[in-house]
Amino acid sequence: MANRAPTLDPKVFCIRDLMREGSDRLPPEYREAFNRYKIRPRVLRNVSQLDTTAEIFGYKASFPCGFSPSAMHKLAHPDGELATSRAAAKMQIAMALSSYATSSLEEVIAEGGDNPYVIQMCVVKDREITLQLLSRAESKETL
Repeated sequence: MANRAPTLDPKVFCIRDLMREGSDRLPPEYREAFNRYKIRPRVLRNVSQLDTTAEIFGYKASFPCGFSPSAMHKLAHPDGELATSRAAAKMQIAMALSSYATSSLEEVIAEGGDNPYVIQMCVVKDREITLQLLSRAESKETL
């Protein structure tokens, strides 16, 4: 970015200035639509009976988030994706597996429970490898 010309606006020094400059350029109906919604903070509420479960692919997960795909877990821990799979199963959350995982998807799924798994597909130059991985992910043995 060293070759880039300065892009600072001389009229903007803080967030309020940025909001003012941005809203002056918007059509009035955009401002009206934005003003129809208000954020209502809910502080000091009783959350002792809070239910964070969500249905993901027909599975009732304990939380509506999961582990996103990241490659090469074994660089950080000897068990790699297998340990991540065990953690996802223990917490009853979804797990996405990278195409560049250091463990096979069959091993990862066998290590976990019945929580949902998805795979991040990267199309490689040799399309046959991609098709094989897709076929393995769709097979009944991995579900």
